[in-house]
Amino acid sequence: MRVVGRGAFGKVRIVERRDTKQLYALKYISKHDCIQMDAVRNVIRERVMLEQLDHPFICRLRFAFQDDDYMYMVMDLMMGGNLGFHILRQKFEENAIRFWMAELACAIRYLHQESVVHRDIKPDNILLDEEGHAHLSDFNIASHIPTHRPLTSHSGTALYMAPEVFQGGGYNEAVDWWGLGVTMYECVYRKRPFEYEKTEDLQKAILRGNVFYPPKSPPISPECISVIQGLLELNPSRRLGQGPAGWAALVHHPFFRSVDWTRLTEKRTKPPFTPPTNQNNFDATHDLEELLFEDNPLSGQPRRNARRNRAKSSSGMSKEVEKFEKEMDYIEDRFKPFDFTVFERYVGFQDPIRMTVGEPPEWVKPAFEGAEHGDFLPVKRISTTSQMDGEDMINTPSPAVQQGMYTDRQWLDNNRTGASSNYRETSNQDGDQRIPYSGRGMEANGGLTEDHAYYPTRELQKKQSNRSFRERRERDRRSVSRAHNDTRASSSTSQAIETLTDKLREM
Repeated sequence: MRVVGRGAFGKVRIVERRDTKQLYALKYISKHDCIQMDAVRNVIRERVMLEQLDHPFICRLRFAFQDDDYMYMVMDLMMGGNLGFHILRQKFEENAIRFWMAELACAIRYLHQESVVHRDIKPDNILLDEEGHAHLSDFNIASHIPTHRPLTSHSGTALYMAPEVFQGGGYNEAVDWWGLGVTMYECVYRKRPFEYEKTEDLQKAILRGNVFYPPKSPPISPECISVIQGLLELNPSRRLGQGPAGWAALVHHPFFRSVDWTRLTEKRTKPPFTPPTNQNNFDATHDLEELLFEDNPLSGQPRRNARRNRAKSSSGMSKEVEKFEKEMDYIEDRFKPFDFTVFERYVGFQDPIRMTVGEPPEWVKPAFEGAEHGDFLPVKRISTTSQMDGEDMINTPSPAVQQGMYTDRQWLDNNRTGASSNYRETSNQDGDQRIPYSGRGMEANGGLTEDHAYYPTRELQKKQSNRSFRERRERDRRSVSRAHNDTRASSSTSQAIETLTDKLREM
């Protein structure tokens, strides 16, 4: 299908899953280009990070895989296009801008709570779905927030970088709120607050922080300008949205007074702007580039055993070729496959009373041999029976079950995926009863014959806990008694000394 986007490391095209007919956005990255640009670790970090993030206003990862030439990440498809595409083509009222900024603020706050900083918030990285909801995308230069030091790399788009990035003393997640402020200014005025041809002039302008708010018709409300000024605050600690105090100030700002934040995060608020469905919401030049300039367009190919071939021909390599092969092996090992449907197929808790679960997915490995058949954890059983011959022990019947005891084995089928235990509580019409351990692999040395053999694990633990408590209480009583006796002895000794002192004084 058609190409809908292009980034620094790859392209994005619309694809369809064959079995479900569901459309997705496929981001494919050339391994060769990625190694040449020294961006392998950025791509793998993005892949790992996207698997861990899950928020309504973030483009979520659905699948990940690789072949000999490309790395693939399948994302949610946003048919509304990116925000920059729409800003260039039409003006938007404050109501639509307020809606987008509120959704993006929720996404940024979620990222910061997950200790992630995006570092490249701009209209081109904000995608709209078919209803008009805004979503953050492109986490290629995103990073986890270190706890022991600030970030120092100059990562991002210079036009949207915060002043502390250029100062050289390090920065934190507050740079995302600055990027949101530049994006909001661009949505309102359809141009950026700092635009210079030379990078040095741009950096100086950003460090000065002087922003011009031109008059418009209809005029921009003071509340809207106040939000932009708060987001473009030079001091990161005082920036609107930064930290608990900054977030509280943003939520209670007069500009967002009409926003119901609970309904917003649940996507129950109707977007003021809906992208048109009767026209293209993507830049057509991406398709033209694919047709005119792409020598090897994307196509499905079977995998070759490239690693084995590289290993055979590793002798006599130059240093550059050897480094390239090591990077290819690094990608092969670190770019793990991912399939979100694994988690959707897992049924989870079904019965709220027994708390039994559905059949586990394929990626759940049994805790021990036999667990997949409903067996309990194999623990060596205690036996107090007298020593007998093996044949006698095999022929000896198991201890008789006490009267009123539940003997039906149907409970095993009803609790096949319950927690592993040597004992299991069951119930029938007469109330809670007890059943002895009877595993699938019965040994020939008899079963439990002590009185507590028919107690479930919970009651055994309770008995042991009560016994431990009584022992501690008795030990404490003895300690208090000894301390009291020591006190009495020292008291009598003091009295004897005082009496002897008095007699000496009388003499």
